[in-house]
Amino acid sequence: MPNLFSKLSYPHANDHHNNGVSDFKKSIPHDENHDIDFTSLTHPSYDTNITDWDRYRAVFEGGRDFVNRYLIRFSKRELDCDFADRKKLTYVPSHARTSVLEMRNAIFKRLVDIKRLGGPTTYQTAINGIGGGVDRIGSSMNSFMGIKVLTELMTLTRVGVYIDKPAIPEGATLQDVDRLNLQPFLYHYKAEDIRSWGRDSITGELTSVLLRDHSYLIDDFTGLPIGWEPRYRFLRKLDDNLIMVRLYDKNNILTEEHFLELPRIPMVIGEIGESIITDVVDHQIALLNLASSDMSYSIKSNFPFYIEQFDPQSEMLNNLTGSFDGEPEIDEDGNETAEGTSLSANQARSKSISSGPSTGRGYAAGLNAPAFIHPSSEPLKASMAKQNEIKKEIRELVSLSVSGLAEGSGLEAGLAYLGLQLEAMERGIAEVWAAYEGGEAASVSYPSDYQLKSDKERLEIAKEELSFVDKIPSLTYQKEMAKDVVNITLGHKTDSATLKKMCDEIEESTIVVIDTSVIDTDLENGLVDMETASLARGYPKGAVKKAHEERLAKATAMMLAQSKFGGSVGPDNGGARGIPEVALEPEKDAKEEKDVSQRQASEIDGESRTRKEDAKPRQRRKE
Repeated sequence: MPNLFSKLSYPHANDHHNNGVSDFKKSIPHDENHDIDFTSLTHPSYDTNITDWDRYRAVFEGGRDFVNRYLIRFSKRELDCDFADRKKLTYVPSHARTSVLEMRNAIFKRLVDIKRLGGPTTYQTAINGIGGGVDRIGSSMNSFMGIKVLTELMTLTRVGVYIDKPAIPEGATLQDVDRLNLQPFLYHYKAEDIRSWGRDSITGELTSVLLRDHSYLIDDFTGLPIGWEPRYRFLRKLDDNLIMVRLYDKNNILTEEHFLELPRIPMVIGEIGESIITDVVDHQIALLNLASSDMSYSIKSNFPFYIEQFDPQSEMLNNLTGSFDGEPEIDEDGNETAEGTSLSANQARSKSISSGPSTGRGYAAGLNAPAFIHPSSEPLKASMAKQNEIKKEIRELVSLSVSGLAEGSGLEAGLAYLGLQLEAMERGIAEVWAAYEGGEAASVSYPSDYQLKSDKERLEIAKEELSFVDKIPSLTYQKEMAKDVVNITLGHKTDSATLKKMCDEIEESTIVVIDTSVIDTDLENGLVDMETASLARGYPKGAVKKAHEERLAKATAMMLAQSKFGGSVGPDNGGARGIPEVALEPEKDAKEEKDVSQRQASEIDGESRTRKEDAKPRQRRKE
């Protein structure tokens, strides 16, 4: 027989349930014959929302289940076989899901800026995905909250996170604890599995909660799951530091009872007022049926029809005389049927025709030539245009729903509201984690800025701001504008420590304008020294001195090389010899040498030539 409960089990795949921070046990009397059916017990709010939750999940997850549930027949005249064929060709236009994920990712990008300070060592290790992470499968806290929790919160309005910890075996050492990874871990509950709950009327703290687990049935021999069945977990706070946990099977039979020495129920529930896809569920269903209709129309209408006009009088005469222009009749043996035979008389004549590049068709005078026609594409175009409108509406309505979370304060405010809900949940997680491990809870702080702009849009804004940096003669203004540009371009994808370092570097700099053309012009005009220009370009201190030394060494080497061939290099001709470092007037030296060469050339042929003219082939002068 399969083993239903394992000591290491998960809520949606054999959920951990043998937990505790000590071996403390207390007998709580309970009525074995109680009349509470935990398998059917639900909160009134649960009963009100379960139908909507079912629709939200179907729209968001899509798949064939969504098609099977929401694809409808054209009419009663559509046959079962036609409807089945159309259903096979129908795809899921998951535009609602895409819009939700776009909003989620806007928040997810900012999770790198979350500050989680302090807390137990196991907490700091787990939130970075080390040692099994926060969920024993290697997830960091950012990925767990941003992918699993946030997605459920946005689509189903409610999600729960359970903080669990395996029981420490009797006589276990600290080395055993580390080896077995007996530290707290997390798993989430979907809205449909948070069956009922109770809260303190003053503090709002959970006083009891009923959860539904999905437990795998494990085969004893293979250790593999062979099915699953529901199990119900009931938690109730009995005292300031005592939590009762009871587990019931699908038949409402109590299978286990244990107690936790914790100040609060190890469960946090996040909730928003309304799903952000509330207003687009019907849009998605309508889009599904339009897309299915278009696909069927495109496939069934993707062939032409042959038409040929005829003269009714000629057709009647042909019928009376028995003449026809179609294919000859074929008997059972494959032979052509002779005219006038009983077989010919008793069989309907074929109206098929032969056509092709070597076969022509005759038609009566005054009639249009035979042609091929096809169904009009106008209905398909109209349907596709309507689908595009629906797609656009879905995206707009999802954005408006997010804005509505912050009472219409805007999209970014709505995203910030979702961030605050995650922050509240994480603080509760940190408190329970610290209660398990002992010590102070970690402090958690989420970012407040969630902008939905593409990198291209951010770069355009940054360019616009940079164009004003050197227009105001205030170093403080220039520095603040530079910091703003850094936040616009990198604030959404860089952690706060790196951003702070960038801003500190801007604050410490003495020059903010770093346009190379401006710096080169100022240097040429003598408005700035080499050292300051070098620092403005971002080069380290002392770079000018090193560069000057290297240039002098290079000039010295060139002078020595030229002197070996009888040349002389000095302050009066350094520019002409390609060594401006030793010249008093480098440009003047080069000009004077050019003038001398031109004079020498004119003495040969009596003409003054430029260098360009010298490049032309000279003609021999006739004597």
